[in-house]
Amino acid sequence: MLTFFLRTVFFTFLPLSVFANTLHESPMPEEVLDYLVYSDHNAPYQFMDVETGHKGIVCSIVDRVAQEAGLTVHAHMEPIKRLKRSIESGRYRQWITYGMKSWENDPAWSQHHFSEVSIFQFNPAIVLPSSSVLKLESLADIGARKVLTIHGFDYGRVQDFLVKRGAEIEAVDTQQKALSMLRQGRADVFLEDVLRVRYALASMDWSADYFKMVPLRPLDDSGAFSVTLVMSSDMPSSIVESVNGTLNEMSASGQLREIVERYSQPRDDRLSD
Repeated sequence: MLTFFLRTVFFTFLPLSVFANTLHESPMPEEVLDYLVYSDHNAPYQFMDVETGHKGIVCSIVDRVAQEAGLTVHAHMEPIKRLKRSIESGRYRQWITYGMKSWENDPAWSQHHFSEVSIFQFNPAIVLPSSSVLKLESLADIGARKVLTIHGFDYGRVQDFLVKRGAEIEAVDTQQKALSMLRQGRADVFLEDVLRVRYALASMDWSADYFKMVPLRPLDDSGAFSVTLVMSSDMPSSIVESVNGTLNEMSASGQLREIVERYSQPRDDRLSD
């Protein structure tokens, strides 16, 4: 159940707009790396800034591996369902994005290239106001409570699982709105990734002490929460090798960890790469 929860909740996004990247001066196709961005509700992993373009943990990593491979990044944001159709139709070639390591065994993704190194770990949690007296250890403990989700995220079977146990589900537009509702006593719990919650709190200048988070752990060692870069099946082997080499170096030197930690820090200094 938790593996399915992660696959659906923390990666499937349906934003309302599509980001159109400013074109560079006619680079040759083989010099371009199409970088696929999933949602503007996905900070600090991926998000778009109107003035400076794509930002976030994944964006910083993609910029680095592209630079080492001598490629120009073209960022594209689409709703996930449309993006999947674009991938299937061949609209993008030599693209890169991020996904779950466990997807290597999924027929829909298995033909693509997964990086050898995991770039970070998702940490899904049940978020509660600090004043809550609820004792929760798993999704099954939520029961007949009001649960906040993010509008447009696809929670798959998890939502049915909660509803069958009496939960009332309300989708809101942003993480900030969900946290505000929790603090006002207008909901009982919020399902979200820990780092996204921390990032939202920093954007609001709110203390983490206002809330408590119950981590949701995988049931086995399947690597369900491990996140990796995914490259299209048409990506030249030389580029795949270059990406893997750069990620290995970044992991060994601690640079991957430093990027994640930078985006975990308060305020906007973390946004300058």
